[in-house]
Amino acid sequence: MDQLAVSSVFGVIASLAILGNLILTIMLVTKKAVFRQTYNVLIMNLAVCDVLTGVFLLVTPGYAIPPQSFPRLTGIGGKVFCRLVFSTYCIFVLGKASNATIMCIAIERWYAVVMPTKYKAKFGRRRIYGYIGLIWLSASITEIFELFITKLGSDGRCRWVTPFYGVTLENAFVVLHITITFYIPSVVTWASFGHIWIRLRQDPMRVYRDALRNFPGNSYYTVLSQSIHRNRTMQRVVRMCALAALFLTVCWLPIETFWILKKYQIVILTQDYYMGFSMLAFFSACVNPMLYCLANRTYRREVFRLCTRHSRVIPYESRDKGDQISLENLPGMKDCTNAVDSTN
Repeated sequence: MDQLAVSSVFGVIASLAILGNLILTIMLVTKKAVFRQTYNVLIMNLAVCDVLTGVFLLVTPGYAIPPQSFPRLTGIGGKVFCRLVFSTYCIFVLGKASNATIMCIAIERWYAVVMPTKYKAKFGRRRIYGYIGLIWLSASITEIFELFITKLGSDGRCRWVTPFYGVTLENAFVVLHITITFYIPSVVTWASFGHIWIRLRQDPMRVYRDALRNFPGNSYYTVLSQSIHRNRTMQRVVRMCALAALFLTVCWLPIETFWILKKYQIVILTQDYYMGFSMLAFFSACVNPMLYCLANRTYRREVFRLCTRHSRVIPYESRDKGDQISLENLPGMKDCTNAVDSTN
């Protein structure tokens, strides 16, 4: 594959990832009514991952900029650059953090739909920040073997080297690492979304009985209103999050799978295929903002306002907001307020 074409594609992906996710991050931070929802905190963490992915696509040799275009490196700074950036350690830490964040979103949605009475205890504000810290820590640790596969050569260029622990252990680490950071999170994510979808597709009487069990002692109207509003709102939010998870899984599956096959020489493809798989994987970093805006009216409205400084309120959406306020004032809604999201 021509280097100019490779650089152009990665340059476009990086630019779109930075621009789109930066707008999304600013919107989430400035709109407190949106940001107070727990899953939006996780979505902002995913957006930050994608912004940084775009940045590192621009500074990592071999992606947006050809390796020969980088200046010669010297000293401690050059050694650090080779181990952290040239080795793709940083850029793949961001990819693993994205996968873990999607898994956390799926689990958060599972608690909101299936276990609403335990939602606040499991996903309070302090806990969610703790989960985010754990996501970044685990992503950094699981990629640590990348630090030993490059070094700075005497000519000032970064070189690929065999790690001190040998090729056999390196291949074993690759399999273990991809299983822990991609396959297991993907299985957990889709098991969670599958259970959520089954629960949300239940017949109305089943939903009503579940509401009676979770919120006993309320009037018929209160329980029924809670059930209908909660089921409708959850379907919208779950659909948006599941779309993001679908694209992330589909985009990363080829590069992760064929990299394992290559390491054990089961299937060895030409370099063009691996470059194409890399493009597909990092394309997921720029697609999420578009998905959110297409699947979510609130995101679409707030991003539009941020970009145009427009203050128009869409009547249809204000009607939904009015419904939410009236339901929140009903007896018994206090117990499930933290599980029912107002973002549609």
